[in-house]
Amino acid sequence: MTSEAVPERAEPLPKAGSRTWVTSGIASVFALVVNTIGVGTPVAWQDEGASWVANQRSLSQLLSLLRDVDAVHGLYYLILRAWQHLFGDSVVSLRMFSVAAVALGAGLVVFLATELFGEGSALWAGLAYGVLPQATWASIEARSYAFSATVVTAAMLAFWVAVRVRRWYAWAAYAVLLALAVHVFMFSALAFVGLGAALFFLDRRAWLPAIVSSAAGVAACVPFVLFARGQSSQVDWLLQYTYGPDRYLLTTLWGGTAWAQLLGSAALVCALGWALWSMRTRALRAPVIATIGWLVLPTALLLLGRPLGLVYIPRYVTASFPALALLIGFAIAALPRTWQRWLALAVVVAVSTPAYLAWRQVDAKPSTLEAITILDARSKPGDGLYFVKRDLNETAWAFPDRLANLTNLSANTGKDWRDRILSQPSLPVSKITDKLAGHDRVWLFAAKYYDVAPVEADFVEQGYTKADEVTTESGLQVTLVLMTRTGP
Repeated sequence: MTSEAVPERAEPLPKAGSRTWVTSGIASVFALVVNTIGVGTPVAWQDEGASWVANQRSLSQLLSLLRDVDAVHGLYYLILRAWQHLFGDSVVSLRMFSVAAVALGAGLVVFLATELFGEGSALWAGLAYGVLPQATWASIEARSYAFSATVVTAAMLAFWVAVRVRRWYAWAAYAVLLALAVHVFMFSALAFVGLGAALFFLDRRAWLPAIVSSAAGVAACVPFVLFARGQSSQVDWLLQYTYGPDRYLLTTLWGGTAWAQLLGSAALVCALGWALWSMRTRALRAPVIATIGWLVLPTALLLLGRPLGLVYIPRYVTASFPALALLIGFAIAALPRTWQRWLALAVVVAVSTPAYLAWRQVDAKPSTLEAITILDARSKPGDGLYFVKRDLNETAWAFPDRLANLTNLSANTGKDWRDRILSQPSLPVSKITDKLAGHDRVWLFAAKYYDVAPVEADFVEQGYTKADEVTTESGLQVTLVLMTRTGP
């Protein structure tokens, strides 16, 4: 690396030119192609099913639902609802929204890299964005994580453009995008904490508008955050999860392959070292501090905030990975030879590939695939299917063909539940006696957290006996029980 790669400058970098627009397009197309491959291969799981089932109701029902549960995902559901009207609600369609978000994020990070570190780092940051493990995971997840990372990137770009142009409308755009990012995913707010430290390295004329616009953006989020926190009991079960340093330092960033973790961590150390060394240039201090804070602080604050009820889950810090792409792009641009830069990018692609391939396996997600496979093999056309307590969100959505020969006897066709709860509750056995008349074989489908024994007893009262039982071992654990009729 050469010192010439970090020019001494007192003012922010000039605005992006036409070359940056071309580079942004290249990065977006690259991310789109890479992340579209295999997008429909993994079987959908329960969280993705929640995105689908949330919009299987009228708009008024959805808004009523959000008053009780899932308010934290409300804006994402509404935006995804518009996407579904245009492109349908299949597994591939909903995931393609995330793929499109990653592609847009890659293009935005090109502009952000130009603002922070110069046009030379833009291409490398944009290309890295599209292949990093957190991006390739988020792209095949029909949840808000890819979109939240994109909105955070847009808000960061607006902040640094406002620092450069010093116009009220730029600060207003930043405030709006900050509020939007938090409304898309509440923990995105942590990504902006590093801007506070970076402020001390900026021209003092930027302090007041930065503080005022940040305060305005945060103030716009307060009612939402307080309301969403009131529903926090629905994720209390996450408190049981704890992770060691290997999880948030290695696996979350580089996937589960040991050599990729080692090489990726070495690349990150080099990128961080170069960024810190570059702070000898005054104009780079604020960008470096802000970017490192964006990468590190969300994880650190979630871990430190555990006593206050905050929960660290790897997917909660997905919005940090654009900062990693920026640091990588900045470091690659400092290499003196073009071939060295392409080689460095190839290393980033190589260490990201094992995670990319792992995310795109059929059984990559904790789904009910094994249970459905067993049903497919052991059931007969016309068999009944009864979901214990409730239908899992993704079952009908993820396996429409494989469940086509079974009759869902537990389906609650009423409307009232859609105003209050996310998943379809099962009708009591006593309420489906007319449906049972035509089914001598019924499969009970019970997720691991539901007790199947009381439902077995209800079927015994209806003249059935247990003929078979199996519990799955992979994915989401499910108990399947075959009840057969022994009497009239």
